[in-house]
Amino acid sequence: PEPEPEPEAPATRIGPAVTIGAGDTHSAVVLADGTLMTVGDNNFAQLGNGTMKEDSSEWLAVLQDVAAVACGPCTTAAVKTDGTLWEWGFGYFGDGKYGYNLEPVMVMEDVAAVSLGESVNLVIKTDGTLWSWGGGDNGALGNGVVGECKTPVQIMEHVVTASAGSRFCAAVTEDGALWTWGKNDYGQLGNGTTEDSSVPVRIMDGVSSVCCGFGFAAAVKTDGTLWTWGNNMYGQLGNGTTDDAHVPVQVMDDVMQAACSRDYMMVALKTDGSLWTCGSNGNAGGQNGHGKDVSRPEKLLDGIVAVVSGMSHTLALTETGEVYGWGSNHDYQLASMTSYPIPVVIATGVKVP
Repeated sequence: PEPEPEPEAPATRIGPAVTIGAGDTHSAVVLADGTLMTVGDNNFAQLGNGTMKEDSSEWLAVLQDVAAVACGPCTTAAVKTDGTLWEWGFGYFGDGKYGYNLEPVMVMEDVAAVSLGESVNLVIKTDGTLWSWGGGDNGALGNGVVGECKTPVQIMEHVVTASAGSRFCAAVTEDGALWTWGKNDYGQLGNGTTEDSSVPVRIMDGVSSVCCGFGFAAAVKTDGTLWTWGNNMYGQLGNGTTDDAHVPVQVMDDVMQAACSRDYMMVALKTDGSLWTCGSNGNAGGQNGHGKDVSRPEKLLDGIVAVVSGMSHTLALTETGEVYGWGSNHDYQLASMTSYPIPVVIATGVKVP
């Protein structure tokens, strides 16, 4: 009999490039020509223009040939079209350094996607391996150790998407399995306990994407259902209560993406392009765009293709390359001198994934 053919390796499927980013107090966009623009707070050099402590209410061009961007609390990262990863701001930069980079510095090659959390860097390489480095409090690096790691360490294989939150992280593998690790005081790992884990724990199957916020998380399954768990202080889980959930609970249908903020707010993007928000309205009176805390998702916009949420502001990208922003603007992260409790256009000409 003829020998059986060798099984083919599963194809790595990385989601579309993210061309908008929201940090705690700064924002970033990638224009259609690949120019990366930043705006807002620069107290930690997160704008990447070679200065520090000089905020900007106007968009600044800092890097060319960019395919995707991600913002952390005090750090910004960009993946260029050649697969190189560049980072700047304050934090861990994968080269053994902990401190400041005032301008973009190349960190890695062969990178497909990046996510920045609270002192945690998550990188998916083009071969589907997942790497982490940074502060490892509560086991947030997923490498089996509680403590910092200043250089990249591989923690998983066959990863298609990953999200770094506030001292906890999550990843989805090619088989649709969702894995979580790190801090678990609110049940944000979704495994039914409040015990931290320094290694990835399998939570659920049939997942296409995941996002991590401050003590809570949300996952979209391949059937379009949205599931949430963890901290629910302001109703950010969208299940009609303010009770924490230690396991995932289904809250919506027909969802294509979710974003979790670091200020108790969640955004859900439905397959018809409508954008829905729930949770805290923020200290600035506008984080969720509704003027009050809401424990069930309420519709906010139409015609949206991507969304990101920072500490107390949110950005949404339209199908025509316009970026809506709303929420706090104390540090000019909405590219003006005024806070916006409802969505307003703050950038145009942005690359649509």
